[in-house]
Amino acid sequence: MKQQPHFVRGTQAPADEVAAGKYAVTFTSDGSLRPDEKSPVRFALPSNDGFVAWAQRAAIVKGARHLETARLYLNWLLDKDTQQNVWTMWSVRTDVQPPPATSRCGSYSNANLSAFEALHGRPRWGRTLPLAHPAVRGRRAGARPRPACWA
Repeated sequence: MKQQPHFVRGTQAPADEVAAGKYAVTFTSDGSLRPDEKSPVRFALPSNDGFVAWAQRAAIVKGARHLETARLYLNWLLDKDTQQNVWTMWSVRTDVQPPPATSRCGSYSNANLSAFEALHGRPRWGRTLPLAHPAVRGRRAGARPRPACWA
């Protein structure tokens, strides 16, 4: 505690505080695998030490009031152009390559791919309809999404 670490909950606050110059570094944040050249902050994956990695989750909650809006959003999120040019982490699509200077999520031997599941388990906020179900997501288009963090 000699260095007076600052503990916060969540991932965005540490990133914002590092970007603002309040702190020099954080190890609890997420980040972009495609660095913004205008930002003073760089996200780095450890080469030897372990880290937690996971595929992002998305679902439409059963009984959603704006089902068509949710479908539209998920179709946009999973669109190849979005995954290539807007999404800044590993894509869930098999036809989208990982960002430059990175590998596929599951190819890192030091990535713990099951820690997220162990920590969060199944969602407690109710049952959801599977994203892959055509009635929820609409008709599939493009390449088949890959399993969580495929190698």
